[in-house]
Amino acid sequence: MKIRNSTYPEVEKCVRKWFVQCRDQNLPASELMWQQKAEDFVKELDSNSEFKASNGWLENFEKRHNRKICDETASVDASSCEE
Repeated sequence: MKIRNSTYPEVEKCVRKWFVQCRDQNLPASELMWQQKAEDFVKELDSNSEFKASNGWLENFEKRHNRKICDETASVDASSCEE
């Protein structure tokens, strides 16, 4: 199985960094939160982008980073990670 390179490597770099910060603080990081953060970063980095953090993007992200996101949640209120 071939893993495609990301079309938006800078976005994925930001999402990974955000995840590490959440994990280090024992904050949750659900699939929906990953997708929302990716779209937030795209808006910050390239407001003209047509990027969509779809389920397909999420699956490919998981493959590229050898990570299953749904296993990464902590038992903390999700609103805590909004900051």
